[in-house]
Amino acid sequence: MENLDKNWQKLSEALQSEGHLDRGEILRDLRKESEQPLQKLKKGVQYKLWFSLAFIVMFIALIFFLKPMPVKIFMAIIALSYAVVAWYINKGLQELKQGVDLSQPTKEAIQSTLDTVKQVLKHEMTFYVVTFPFSLTGGFLAGISAESGNLDTFIENPWVWAVLAACHLIFFPIGYWVSKKMNDRAFGRYIRQLEELISMTNKG
Repeated sequence: MENLDKNWQKLSEALQSEGHLDRGEILRDLRKESEQPLQKLKKGVQYKLWFSLAFIVMFIALIFFLKPMPVKIFMAIIALSYAVVAWYINKGLQELKQGVDLSQPTKEAIQSTLDTVKQVLKHEMTFYVVTFPFSLTGGFLAGISAESGNLDTFIENPWVWAVLAACHLIFFPIGYWVSKKMNDRAFGRYIRQLEELISMTNKG
């Protein structure tokens, strides 16, 4: 990674000082410097797919493990939402595999990769907003039912409802912020590097 940073800085300085570089030379630099960020983005999307599939299996297992029917319904909704997310992630991954030749990346291929990755992240955050209430409520009910075997505590105690409402108000923005930070940590650096490189080649 340190070597990549040095090469990146060297290329940036060269392109900034010689904006009239030959297009063929720029494309050679583009292929050389873009390969690792492209690989990182592709692997990151692959990891997201694996995590989504793992969560689907976990929530399906909870459907059979937990007894109260309302909890089963919430677990099913969460599993279904992760299945939708996994479908979108897999769709983006297939586009990356089919649309980018990492041995000979061009500016257009790199731009296509960036667009696909950004779309995957956008869909993921959209589904977070839509499914968070179900996920938190389902997890809350699952905890109560796992401890007592029923939902009587939840039904009979208004304070438990208040705690659930407070959890929604507190953890929704925190979870959204953490999710964005994690995506930026996993993808942001490589997205910004490739955007900068494409911008510099446009000047050439």
